[in-house]
Amino acid sequence: MAQLNLRAAADAVARHPRHAADLGADFEEAATWRGAAEDMVVPWDDALGVHPQSEGFTEHEAWDFEATRPDEYPLLMHFPYFELYRKQVVKQADLVLALHARGDAFSDEEKARDFAYYEAVTVRDSSLSACTQAVIALRSGISSSRTTTSRRRRSSISTTSRATCITASTSPRSPVRGRRPLRASAACATTAARSHSRRASRPGSVGLRSG
Repeated sequence: MAQLNLRAAADAVARHPRHAADLGADFEEAATWRGAAEDMVVPWDDALGVHPQSEGFTEHEAWDFEATRPDEYPLLMHFPYFELYRKQVVKQADLVLALHARGDAFSDEEKARDFAYYEAVTVRDSSLSACTQAVIALRSGISSSRTTTSRRRRSSISTTSRATCITASTSPRSPVRGRRPLRASAACATTAARSHSRRASRPGSVGLRSG
């Protein structure tokens, strides 16, 4: 969103140079805004083929959902932030919200893979998640008609649980990884779309595409 704001501000200077000058902005400064916008990147995990919501997030230790009692939710009311922020557990759909707000900056396959990954670690202790996840699921072509029930051990987050999975239609050949069932009744856990047969050819961070 900051990237869009910087570009919009630079465009406004180009359209209204006299008004911009009255506010102390000129073409030179607008050029620095465009440069800052172009330099913005989103972290990328080449091994998993997903966007970490923060640098190194996908390398954090997995949260032990099996050992978390129902009365320990919401997690932020029972565990210190120091512990939560060092683990792969998400209160709300932060990265998925980026897929929603800046859908132009991510491919359909990226949205499906990111959605699958974060669906499994989002506990929805915030009401901000369900609506955004529903939008991305729809836009990514994830259909509830393709649900299956499986019990598998996850390869990147070591928990084993009964999970309801949805296969992302954009990556039908991706291996299924078990997912823990989410506490929110409006959603089911989904398959990860991690591909073991091929690796993305991207650097550690990827720039946001132009709108």
